Amino acid sequence: MAQTTGPLLLQVSRQLVPDMLALFEWGSLWNRPLDQGVAFEWTTTAALISEAAKVGWNYSFPLAGRPGLGWAFPLRNEVPHHNSAQAGHSGRPRSEMPLRDLFLQSLIPKALLFKGNRTVLLFREGCPYHKLLTKKNYEDRPDILFVDAEIPNGFPRVCDPYIDYQIDRNGVQLAFGRLRIKNSPSLPIVSRRPTTPVELEVLGVVECSVNKSIQVASGQVEKYSDIFQTNHLALVTGNGLELPHCCNCKINLNLDSVALLEEQFRVAAQSILTAFGLLE
Repeated sequence: MAQTTGPLLLQVSRQLVPDMLALFEWGSLWNRPLDQGVAFEWTTTAALISEAAKVGWNYSFPLAGRPGLGWAFPLRNEVPHHNSAQAGHSGRPRSEMPLRDLFLQSLIPKALLFKGNRTVLLFREGCPYHKLLTKKNYEDRPDILFVDAEIPNGFPRVCDPYIDYQIDRNGVQLAFGRLRIKNSPSLPIVSRRPTTPVELEVLGVVECSVNKSIQVASGQVEKYSDIFQTNHLALVTGNGLELPHCCNCKINLNLDSVALLEEQFRVAAQSILTAFGLLE
């Protein structure tokens, strides 16, 4: 039986969003075993961006405007803990990942979607702004997260030994804060205003699963619903898994056809964007 592979998903992703693959350093990511899930997650991300573009959303990759940070694009949107948790997501050795750059990239969305006066932020494997604004303490990292917000030009910005961040919605500042660039088991917050919790408007959470059990996937999705206060949940699966109260999308991973896989990822992305109110 044919079997989808990481290199095959690389070809699919190139068909979906060629510039995403060309702009950044991917290391060995696409050669990893499929059951690690990372190639599947990035192909899903590419499909979401591509299908959004078809209905009038423009997109950009903010890290492309940060010279010397192309290697950091595959990393998680997670403020680093002890400068070690993210090393496996990049093609560079840990010694070549400055802590300052790890902090900076964690606060930069992987993609911006914008149409008219509206901007949507797309994060991968976490969203530090949600933790910083809501003051919630959790370790869960959603695979893909859409947030209705904007990050003003010039932010986040390094002011050694600090990083300043700001996040707005509809042109109005939601929060401004400062982090200290240091290894720490918790968020090294120096200041933040307002000091009271602020909720981000999460438009939807996508969980990707190559072969997770229903117990594991269900537990994760339930946590995301509670943490991010949203019922807009989607599951993209390679093993036919379905969950109640989810936008369920199935990808046949017993294919070796780029065209057939591309079509399946596009159909999944259309369903998710519709469920999240982004395909209007």
